[in-house]
Amino acid sequence: MIEENRLRERVREIAGLVRRLDAVADPAVKVQVQKLLQSVMDLHGEAFERMLERLRSTGTAGEALLDSMVADPVVASLLVLHGLHPVEFETRVRRAIEGAQSALRSYGAIAELGGARAGDVKIRIRGVNDAVTARAVKSLVEEELYAAAPDAVSLDFLGLEKFSAPDFVPLEQVGMLAAGKAGG
Repeated sequence: MIEENRLRERVREIAGLVRRLDAVADPAVKVQVQKLLQSVMDLHGEAFERMLERLRSTGTAGEALLDSMVADPVVASLLVLHGLHPVEFETRVRRAIEGAQSALRSYGAIAELGGARAGDVKIRIRGVNDAVTARAVKSLVEEELYAAAPDAVSLDFLGLEKFSAPDFVPLEQVGMLAAGKAGG
């Protein structure tokens, strides 16, 4: 089994290879590579589907094993990639939010699902009173959510809008603000 850091490195390597293949000028080569990748994906998807069918057909023991496999983020990501994840998208999102609640309470925050459809997620956050806490809470929820539902395509936070001002202030603006205060 590949250790976690090596696994992350492998994923980065794959992403880099895909970017390089996208940059290939020869359209015939691109088409062949895409067909190759799709064929491998289809083969793996069929194999995963057959494994899931066999697990389900064994009854309670198979379902328990499937549940433990789905808890592994790598396995879960592959099942999502192939459209085979046994837990519905909204349920995975709800579980992620529930799993984050104790950590959120340490910030005085609470998260509620506002909606989860077709990869779009809306989460209402309450109890946040400053930008630092807002960033920490947002980061925590994003991490939990994307681990449980890597197929999420958008994530909107309701209740943190007043903290969305950029932290970066250009040096020229700081100089103008200082000059304005000194002269006025």
